[in-house]
Amino acid sequence: FINKITCRCCKIIIDELEKIIEQGFDGIYLDIVDAFEFYEYDKAKNTSKENAKKNGVEKQIRFFNMDLDQSPPSNVLSTLSGPVDLVVANPPYIDIDDPDLSSEVRKWEPSPALFSDDGGLGALRRWSQLSSQILTLGGLAIFEIGWKQAAQVREIFEKHGYGGIIVIKDLAGHDRAIYGTKQ
Repeated sequence: FINKITCRCCKIIIDELEKIIEQGFDGIYLDIVDAFEFYEYDKAKNTSKENAKKNGVEKQIRFFNMDLDQSPPSNVLSTLSGPVDLVVANPPYIDIDDPDLSSEVRKWEPSPALFSDDGGLGALRRWSQLSSQILTLGGLAIFEIGWKQAAQVREIFEKHGYGGIIVIKDLAGHDRAIYGTKQ
C-alpha cells in the first residue's frame, strides 16, 4: 500500500519493483493509492500505468484514488483486499503559516500536497492511525516528515502502537522520514 503524490515518486517505486522481481522475488504486489483529488490525477495515473507497463510490472500494481481522510479503515481494507505489510506515505505535513517555506514551493506545488491542519501534524496523525489499523503485525510504516517534526511524530507513532521507530536524515542532515513497525 503506497500513498503516492507524484508520478516521479511512482516511477521510482516502479523501477525498484522491477529490480526486485528480476532478483527472483515475484510474489510482490503493490496497491498505489493517490489520496488526493488533484486536477492532474488521471494524467498522473496514466503516466504511472505507462511506466509500470514499460517496466513489465503492470500485473503487480493496482492504482486507486480515495480520500483516506474521509474513508474508514474498513473501507480501505476492503478496497485493498485485506491487511498490508508496508505503508509508504508522503502526506502533507507543512503548517500553512510555516515561515521557512519558500515562495517558490508555495507557487508551484499544489496546496493539498503540502499543507495540513494541527500545525502540519494533522495528516500525519490520521495516517499513523489508519496505517496501524491496516498493517499486519510487524508491518512497516514509512512516512516523510518535516525537518522539525521528528520528536512529535515519534510520539504519534508510539501512541498508535509502533515500535522500533527510526528517524532518517536527508542529504542536508535534516530529519526527513520516520519508520516504525506495528507491534
